[in-house]
Amino acid sequence: MIAVIATLAIFSYAESETIYYFPSPAEKVPTPFESLESDPSPQRIKDAIVWFVGNKELADTMVALAVCESGFNTFAWNKKDPNDGSKGLFQYQDLTFYHYAKVYKIKNPDIWNARQQIQLTSYLIRDNMLYLWTCGRRYDILNIK
Repeated sequence: MIAVIATLAIFSYAESETIYYFPSPAEKVPTPFESLESDPSPQRIKDAIVWFVGNKELADTMVALAVCESGFNTFAWNKKDPNDGSKGLFQYQDLTFYHYAKVYKIKNPDIWNARQQIQLTSYLIRDNMLYLWTCGRRYDILNIK
């Protein structure tokens, strides 16, 4: 439940008194992207992707990629992959994640941070690098013309 603090302003004029009510939230309502870490459910992940990318075609591609790569599991870790395995929502290997995080200037990169994985993945797909993922190469999930 979100509490609301009301600000009451009273303006007096010669003949009448006007009362204005200005509600302001006591706490900031988090966006789906901001609240992802407290609720990494599949629906919250979808909402966060849609909210962040703002483009239905790209969002649909990213949702399909997340389903294929991790099944929406932000803690997925495929230890069979080389270089300490593939990790997180989009199954990045450490070298790939940290390299591109630096290229795209993601502050304090953390491979386990689902928001950073969404951010980085959106940049890479936008820049035509879907081939970096096995699912991106193997399946026709893109359909971008």
